[in-house]
Amino acid sequence: MRTNNYRRFSTYCLLGFVLLALPGAGRAQRISDFKMGYSRITIQEARLEKVGTLATDFYRHNFELEVGAGQAFIGLTYHYATKKRNTKKLGNTFGKTEDGLMLTTGYNLIFSNRLRLDTYGRLRIWGDTNPAQALYATETDVRLKLFIFDADGTGIVWNNAVFPSAYVGVDVNKFGRVQALAGAGIWWNGIGLSLSAFNAFNGVDDVLNPGKDRDRIFANLRNSGISVGVSYEFHNFMLWARQNYALRNGGDDLTVSMQYQKFFPRRGARP
Repeated sequence: MRTNNYRRFSTYCLLGFVLLALPGAGRAQRISDFKMGYSRITIQEARLEKVGTLATDFYRHNFELEVGAGQAFIGLTYHYATKKRNTKKLGNTFGKTEDGLMLTTGYNLIFSNRLRLDTYGRLRIWGDTNPAQALYATETDVRLKLFIFDADGTGIVWNNAVFPSAYVGVDVNKFGRVQALAGAGIWWNGIGLSLSAFNAFNGVDDVLNPGKDRDRIFANLRNSGISVGVSYEFHNFMLWARQNYALRNGGDDLTVSMQYQKFFPRRGARP
């Protein structure tokens, strides 16, 4: 009963973002920007409670499209998860190749030039996903992040402003797993550095003895980890790399991504 309630809650939140946030923003400005991106996640080592550290050859590919309308956006994410064949690595036995499509949407509520709330959600709309195996391809979840930042910058280094930021947040998936999120970063002259952490308060502790959660083992892990990232922006492109270090029930994964974003002028704005 509890799981069904969480699923309904996640679905209603996502549909609410689509039906309320986007039309409201669209009345002021139809389309403000377009974004597309690709990311590749490589996982060559995983840590599981009661099992230990396992070598793996897992790869996750994400292709993303988004259309923004002011402070809101809606998009699609295609996820293809696969593994290297015939490597005889024990960790590979936990994963099977999958793919799937998700609807993504969100809204950024700006309180001031120092505080904003980012909302983000995903909803599976296609794909035969098995959440009990390690390469499950789709997620349904809702994420909130409260950011503290300085829109004017906090100092000048070599004639360019420095912009620090930090956030705290929470992520709830359709199974009811709750993750606490936190992070901090700094941006200067197109270069960004970040440090983030997450910790799940509930979920599957032991993948070999999941009990009643046998049908959702890997999508509902009680996991935690820290990540360091670096990004570089030039013109409409952004290159980004992040290394995650699992502390509990996760992989030491490396993410490399490229993103293109095009902003459109407001209607009636002077050239």
